[in-house]
Amino acid sequence: MRIFIILATFLISSALNAQIVDKNYIDRWLKASDSSAQIDAVVVYRVDQKEFYSYDTTTLNNELRKITIDRIASIVYSDAKKSGNTPGKGTIDITTLKSQSLKELESAMREAEKSFKDKYNSFSQHIYSNAKDPVLIIDNELIHYAQVREELKKINLNDVFAIVVTTNFPVPYIYFGQNSKNGMVRIWTKKMFSK
Repeated sequence: MRIFIILATFLISSALNAQIVDKNYIDRWLKASDSSAQIDAVVVYRVDQKEFYSYDTTTLNNELRKITIDRIASIVYSDAKKSGNTPGKGTIDITTLKSQSLKELESAMREAEKSFKDKYNSFSQHIYSNAKDPVLIIDNELIHYAQVREELKKINLNDVFAIVVTTNFPVPYIYFGQNSKNGMVRIWTKKMFSK
């Protein structure tokens, strides 16, 4: 079982890093996250708050291709009700990774720790069908749900580059498993960016 999880994590990480970031990649990600999202009707894509129109695919793709997959902090779909006056049926926001201050890291870590509520007794325990926890990814490696609390305790914030908590939005089930419906917590260490 443990070998399968390690192998699956490696394959997921390899598959994600092999992808090209473009409009199709973003749309596939979101459709895999939430099949009810009206992505085809979205007119505005925001990349780090800069707006691009979906009908100008060349300009949008040129901007997206500047981003490597390991530098995407979050991909979020907001329906028309949440996106305000933006034309079309919602927006898609792509945020790239930025180094965070110690104060920002402390706040994000508190939020991350609060988002993990489920208790597991052992590595071999099955995941709860009504689990509340999001998925945890550290340096692009998916952490087993039973080891999350232990891994979070090991984190020294002085060694962390950024922490992103997107627990209000689902992530693709096919990549991250059952808890993906509860969102994701991602942690990148400074070590990852010193390579």
